[in-house]
Order: sequence, then C-alpha cells, then structure tokens
Amino acid sequence: MQTSIVKQLARVPWFVAIVVALAVGGAVLATAWISDDALVTFRTVENLVAGDGMRWNVLDRTQTATHPLWILLLAAARWCTGELYFTAIGLGVMLSAIAGLLLARATRHGWPSVAVVLLATLGSRSFVEFGTCGLENALVYALVAAFAHVWFVREPGAKRLRRLGVLGALLALARQDLVLLVAPCVLAACRGTNWRTALRGLLPGILLGGAWYGFALVYYGTVIPTPGYGKVVSADVPQSALFGQGAWYLLDLCLRDPVAAIVLLGAIVAGCAVRQVLFVAPAIGVLLQVLYTLRVGGDFMSGRFFTAAFVLAVVVVARGLHAAKGHYVTVVLAVAMFATGLPPWLRGTPTKADVHIWHGIGNERAYYAEQLGLWSPQRFPIRYAMFAGMFAGRPRPVVLLAHAAGVPGYLNGAAAHIVDPFLCDPLLMRLPLQDPTSWRIGHFKRRVPEGYLETLASGENRLRNASLAKYWDALQVLLRAPVWSNERWRVWWQFLLGDYEDLLRDYVREVYHNPPRVEVEEASLPQGLAPRAHWYDCDAVVVREGGLRVRCAGAKVGKKLRLLVDGGGAGELLFQLQGREVARLPFAVPVDLNGGARWFEFVLPEAAAAGCDAVDVMLRPVSGEDAQLTLLEVFAVLGLQIAN
Repeated sequence: MQTSIVKQLARVPWFVAIVVALAVGGAVLATAWISDDALVTFRTVENLVAGDGMRWNVLDRTQTATHPLWILLLAAARWCTGELYFTAIGLGVMLSAIAGLLLARATRHGWPSVAVVLLATLGSRSFVEFGTCGLENALVYALVAAFAHVWFVREPGAKRLRRLGVLGALLALARQDLVLLVAPCVLAACRGTNWRTALRGLLPGILLGGAWYGFALVYYGTVIPTPGYGKVVSADVPQSALFGQGAWYLLDLCLRDPVAAIVLLGAIVAGCAVRQVLFVAPAIGVLLQVLYTLRVGGDFMSGRFFTAAFVLAVVVVARGLHAAKGHYVTVVLAVAMFATGLPPWLRGTPTKADVHIWHGIGNERAYYAEQLGLWSPQRFPIRYAMFAGMFAGRPRPVVLLAHAAGVPGYLNGAAAHIVDPFLCDPLLMRLPLQDPTSWRIGHFKRRVPEGYLETLASGENRLRNASLAKYWDALQVLLRAPVWSNERWRVWWQFLLGDYEDLLRDYVREVYHNPPRVEVEEASLPQGLAPRAHWYDCDAVVVREGGLRVRCAGAKVGKKLRLLVDGGGAGELLFQLQGREVARLPFAVPVDLNGGARWFEFVLPEAAAAGCDAVDVMLRPVSGEDAQLTLLEVFAVLGLQIAN
C-alpha cells in the first residue's frame, strides 16, 4: 500500500475511541440480563470451580456448551469473585466496551467512519442485548474486533499472520462455527508466502486449537459437544426445511433489528464495490457466516447468531466509506436505529408481552428480563444450588426431567441429575427427533426411552430395549469410567470406529417411534412405601408414551383402585381381563414434582369391579404446537391396590 495504514489510523484520537467504548459499555449495561441458556454454562462453571470437572451433570463427562473459552474465562472470574450472576454481567459490559474501543480504532480517519461504528453498535438491538446475556457473545465481540483491528491496521507480514491465526483459534474456541467468519482473512494473509512461512505463522493458533480438541477427545471421548449432536449430527430435519427456517430468521432480523441487517448487507456490498483483498476477504467471511446461519436454520433467540458477523461487518462498512457517502450512511443508520421504536437501552425492562414469538423466533431478553434482568424490580436473587438442601442425604441421585435445563440445573446444583431432551443429555442427543415434523428451531426434542430415568436414578441398567441397553452399557463406560482405565480406552476406540452405531439404529427401528407398553407384575412394585416417598429413591416405574401395564396375581375383584403416584398427569386407566379390555376410566392427577408420592383413589367401573387381572396406565399425549416444547410429565407408579 502506498500509505501506511498504521499512520493513517494514528490520526483517530484515543479519546474518541474511549468515548465510543464508554457509550457501548453503558448501553450494554442498561440492558443487562442473564438467559436460561447461560445458566446451563454457569452450572458447568460451578462444577469446574468445585473440582468436579468440566461437566454439567457431575456423573457424566459431557460437553454441553460450544464455547469452552467462555467457560474457562467465567471459571477464572468466578474463582476470584465467588459468584456468577454479577460477574458474568460485568464481563459482558467490559468485553463489549473493549470491542467498541477496538472497532473505533480500526476505522478510517474522519467522523463519518466513527459515527458509523457508534450508530451501528448502539442501534443494533441484537448487539446490545446479547452483550450481557451470559453467553459467549461479548467475548466474541472483543475477539472479532481485535481480529478486525489486526487485519485492517497491521502491515502484512509474518507477525500479522501469527496474530490472525491465534485470534482465529480463540474465536473457534469461543464458538466453533466462527471459523467460517475469519478463514477468508487468514487464507488471504497467507498469500505471497511459501508454505513453510505460512505454517510457522499459523502454528501457534493451530497448537492452541489442537490443545483443546485433543483434551476434548480424551476427556469427553468426542470433539463434538452434546448440543452439536442434538442440532446437527442426529437431527434428521430436511435441509430444505432448515434453510427455510433460516430465511425466516434473516427476515426476523430485518424486522426487529434493521440496523444489523443494513450493516451486514453493507459489508457484502462494500466488499464487491471496493474490490481490494483488504475488504473482499472479510466481506466473504461475513457472507459465509450468514449462509451458515441460514443453513442451520438460525436460532430461537432473535438476532443472536448474526452478532459475530455484524461486528466484523461494522469495520468493513466504516472503513469502506468515502467521505461523500459517509453522510448518507450515517443518516440511514440513524433512521433505522429508531425504525422499530426506541433502542433497548432507552427503554425500561421488557415483559413477556414483548417476546412476540413467530416461526419459533422470539425476543429472548423479553422472556427472562423480569426475573433475571439486572434492573428489574422483580429480579429473582438467583444463587447456585439454593434449592439443593431438600435433596441432602439421599442414597440415590435426584433425577429431574427438565423443560428448560438452565434454571432447574443451576438452582438445584450438583445434587440433581438433570435430564434435558433438547440439548444436554448425552444419550438422548444421539437419538433422532421424536417427531421430525414437529420442532422448534434450537429445540429438537427427543423421546425419553422406557427405563432410562429409572436407570439414571438406580445406577442399574433398566432400559427396556435390549439394543439400547447394550449401547448404554458402552456409553456409560465412556462417560463415567476413569479417564485412563483400559476398559474406557477400549470403548473409546470402538466409539471412534462406530462399532456401537448399529445398536442405536436397531433401537430406533424397533421401538423408538412406536413406544411399547411396559409390563410389570404388581409384586415388583415397591412394597410398604409411605406417602411422600420419591420415585427416584425406590424401584418405581415411570410411565412413558407407550403406557404401563400392571399385571395382578389372579383376577382382582373390588370397588376401588388405589394408585401411589409421584409426579402427575392425565390420561386413562384401561382394565383388562384375560387379554380383553373390559372398561376404561379417565383420570387426572395434579402435578406435584416436589411433594413426593400420594395415594389416589378411583371408583372402578362396574365391568372392572367384577374382575380384572391387569391395569393399563395410559397418559394423554401432548399435541399441536405444545408438542414441540412440552414434555410428557413424570408420572411414576409406586404402588397399586384393588380393594373394596
């Protein structure tokens, strides 16, 4: 280049960049909140700090987040401060402000370029709101801004390539898909160098990324995080459906965050218009990231998946401006900033009425801000394991089936084993969708196999399907056996070779989509239990989609049926005699997941009172849109009696 970019950039005063940083940090602080998904990460952080390992449920070595660098940063900060809620918010504000500082310093000299950075960052609802959601967004902001600063400001050479490689590796550890965003710049930086020089420049970044993936392969047994299985590997949604959902996600960005949409489009146009590698490479990265987001269907959190590309796009637009056009761009951004109303940092705390879910996409901050927003008068004083006292002294793990894993996992602490059929369970995420035609993006629900909850509670393999039982025997060795044991390494190698995949396929083909009715003998149910006992403390049977048949020893005659039930739900009781249904009776048991087992009494229909030798418990299935997110409630049978 004829003019040193460094000298050109030196004319941007530091105090201007600091003003931008303070403005960005202030806006992010004004909207501070924590999401439910962040609490999933917080649980892993708490276990790591407590010495239980980098795991979500303490029994299993599972990687339930795609941002290990953010987990490590949070763990270091948590060790210093002793808590996570305010710590995560503080980190988010600080990192967002650093991003604002670096973005301002990376722009071309002149007020239009700086104004673009200021208006874009303050005007983008997604950028501001996800700065403190407790997820990796703020860390990504700072790393992408640092990457852009190195790309645009540093002179080409080995030192620049090395810095780009290290920052690219850090971004991959902050979120794996961000490799697409930075790869074009890294590859372009290798131009004009021989392969030895390029390899030496990229080696620090390669070693940094390789260190983590090597650790993950040994510790977890796979480099694919559990949500990766849930959203990509095992999700059998047609690609056309995902791309269509991604298109809705992009349209949602245009409607709810027009500033971000304009900046993303502007960066791609600038790359085509300027036609210099300095602009074309990052513009390609922005385009690749947008296309990837479309391919995976986007997310249920409006705008979140576009924020990384947005940060890089801001610099491309700001630096690509000519003075004459800069005025028009700033006017467009200023108008777009208020196109949907006041920016979030000028509004009060949103309510659930502001969520506005359509096509599975909603304003996630509006959903949680009242309870988890920093400035909300109704803010819940959330603390790790604050409800764990009720589970103290139990001989078995407390197994909880969760609709949203973050809050129950964080509040109940390590004493509870959380089963999440959407993202976090290591067995369920290896299964296909329960219903491929009914899903919400980011929430691909799996069916809980018969006997799985009882297996987790008892520590014994009680899975009803033989193929799945064999698969679980191997998987729990990978997840729970000592890392360096010979048996685990044998199983680890067999998993890498895919030796156990046939067992999963057999289970799916046999019963997964056609749930079987579990049959047990009346005598096999727990005997002599007092009310208020919990199903996970005894040998109870949890009723799943296929129902439960309790066989009696001989035909029973009586007027009343008594069921000892933990949990709750509604459905029908089917009375059988010699393989023939003789009567039906609807029932409804109020849900109580904390109170323990309760006796419920039902008057038998006349035909059943004359004699029956089996009772079927069939739960009412969830249908319609609720089926996408609603689980079958835990309905555990601890006892059954027929008497007068």
